[in-house]
This record gives sequence, C-alpha cells and structure tokens, in this order.
Amino acid sequence: MKPHENMTPEAICTPDFAAALQAYDRALADSQALLTSTRFERGIELRHVKRIVQPLVEAALSQEPTTVGLTWACSKNEPWAHGVHVCIVSIGMGQRLGLDRGALVELGVAALLHDVGQSARTDASVAPSRCGEEWRAQVAAYPILGVEALANSTTLNRTSLRAMRVALEHHACGQSGYPKLSAGSRPAAASRLVAVADAFVSLLSLNGERGEGITPYEALGLVLGQAGEGFDGALKAALVRAVGVYPPGQVVELDDHALARVFAPSAADPERPIVERVTTPEGGILADHERVVMRLSRDSSVLRALPFDEWPDLSADAAAA
Repeated sequence: MKPHENMTPEAICTPDFAAALQAYDRALADSQALLTSTRFERGIELRHVKRIVQPLVEAALSQEPTTVGLTWACSKNEPWAHGVHVCIVSIGMGQRLGLDRGALVELGVAALLHDVGQSARTDASVAPSRCGEEWRAQVAAYPILGVEALANSTTLNRTSLRAMRVALEHHACGQSGYPKLSAGSRPAAASRLVAVADAFVSLLSLNGERGEGITPYEALGLVLGQAGEGFDGALKAALVRAVGVYPPGQVVELDDHALARVFAPSAADPERPIVERVTTPEGGILADHERVVMRLSRDSSVLRALPFDEWPDLSADAAAA
C-alpha cells in the first residue's frame, strides 16, 4: 500500500498532486531497486538514476508540488527513501535558485546518491548503537565509502564526478563537519545545497509516533537557526521557498480554528500552503471522505503550527468515533 492511498479523492484527482505523486511513487520504487548493496556489485548506470530524477524535475518545473512526498518522511525510512526525499528538496531549492532543467537533473542525481556510502555497505547486519565511538566512526566513513562506490560502479563523467564530490562533501560544511577538507578548500555549491536539504530531511525524519520527536515546522526552524550554522543564507532562503513556512506533514490551526495537515507549499505564497482540513472549527475529526484539500486564499491564514502533543489522532478509528 502506498503511503498516500488514504488521501481524499479530491487530493488524488487534483492536477496539483497527480503527476507529483506518480513521480514520487515511481522514484521510491526505482530507488529501492537501485540502491541496494547487491546492486553495487553489478555496477550502476547513471542513465538509470537520471530516469528516476527526470520525472521529479519535470513535475517541479510544471509548478506541481513534488515536496508533497515529504508528508510521509519518517524515522522508519530506509536510506534509499531518504535519498528520494533529499532529492525532492534539492530540486525544489535549485528551481528557486534559477537552475535550468539540465542542471536540476544533475543536482537531483547527486542528491539521490548523496548517502550512497550507506547504501553500499556490505556489512548491513552490523548496526552499532546510535552513540559511542563505533557508531561515530562508521558514520564518518560513509562519505569515503560513497566516493568509492560511485567510482567503482559508474562510468566517470561530469555527472558522476559531481555526484562523488557531493557524496564526499555534503557533511563537510561547518567547523564540525567531516571529512576535513584541505586548508582553504570549500565544498562545491551543489554540495552546500544538498547539505541544507539533507539536514532538513534528517531532522524531519526524526518524527515518530504521534506526540514524539520534532515537527516539520520545528525541523525547518532548526535548519534556519542552530542546526544550520555555516549554511549559506541564500540556501536557507531557497529551502523556505521550496518547502514553505509550514512544511509538508505539519499540522496547523487555521484562522477559523479548524486543524489542517499541510501537503505542499504554494509557489505564490510560502505562508499559505496547500492543506487538507482534518477537523471542524469546533474540533471534531473529519472522516476521510469529508476532508477537503485546498489552497489557502488571501482571505485565509495559518494561526499557528501545532507541537506534536497537540496533533489530533487522524486514524480511521478516531475519525469514526
């Protein structure tokens, strides 16, 4: 079952979502097939990676909100799904920065493969606790493993070299970054952009069950602030334009006091996203067939982003109660 199959018919049929969701589903399925450790033993042709990325780029260039896929980013995502989500955000940022179609495809390829070192591990059964020296050493080795995996499994050309550089450098931003670059060196522009997208998606993926973790709104705030130290201001601005002030997946309170779940930003106004109403103004939870997906008009606004402990239970049982 696809993660969005319980969306309302209005959302699925809306042109704003149809192609974007189709591209997202295809990217997830193809990335899962492509980014496995056994696949690297046979090599990876970048033309297959480009086939994953191109529909995402086309959807973004047609003003469809490809970032709708971020609604389902969570801590249970596999590395290949994380790569798709970072790819979506990177393409959205690149578009806002004025990159053309060809540049967006190359950026998307690099973003999709940015953590390829983790996917290429042959000791996947070894999973140290997410703390301690062993885990830190393993994480620090991923960029090098990524470069090696790409060098050994692809044909060397401009696209593969850029992907290698992004795989190596996307964690090297800031004083505490890794691996340490030579004196006077700075990560490439694509590496810095993917670093911002990766930081946001990584924080976004920390949300777990209802009431746990941090919200998408809080994740964005962290990247713009404490967690984004060393990131370029222009890239932070591009991130806001790509995901909106209220990122996909966030639950917000509207000005009529109804609650809504954000699906995607509006290209015209990042403060007025595309949302699905999930409660009545009085607080009653709407059943799936009663929920309406809409763009907030100039007469409507978001009052606030809700912390996790105020999110309603949107399960079918709760709606039917």
